[in-house]
Amino acid sequence: MFVDTNGYVLKPLALRHKTLSPEKRQKYAISVSIISAQRLPLSSDLRVEVTLGEKTRTTKSIEGCTLSPTWNETFTYELECLPSMLDLTFLHIEIKHPKSKQSMLAQWVRTLGVAPRGFRYLPLYDALFSKYVFATIFVKLTIDPIA
Repeated sequence: MFVDTNGYVLKPLALRHKTLSPEKRQKYAISVSIISAQRLPLSSDLRVEVTLGEKTRTTKSIEGCTLSPTWNETFTYELECLPSMLDLTFLHIEIKHPKSKQSMLAQWVRTLGVAPRGFRYLPLYDALFSKYVFATIFVKLTIDPIA
């Protein structure tokens, strides 16, 4: 939650202010396209798990050893919450190697409030949240309010 900040994050507006007219809940359509990864540690049979809140979706496994797998899969989610509560909803992307004891190879985690929209190369981290040098995952993220 404190990545890319100076160590201090304000509570969401809904938790800071007690108003007589509460915010209205909003529905959001969230689309996460997992396109490819680059410069991963050499591994085989890789798959990606995308978790938003309590919902987890998994891509197909990529057979064989590769440094740069390609998945080209899109997952859609519907979320209903207060607009300021997007800062408390985490998007967790994990690249997994299911045949090893430590199945998680790399990860990226941010809240929806600060997650970058559009096509992005996201930096990857290991299980202890140490950054992999030059390793990225290429995704497209869209968050659209539903009327």
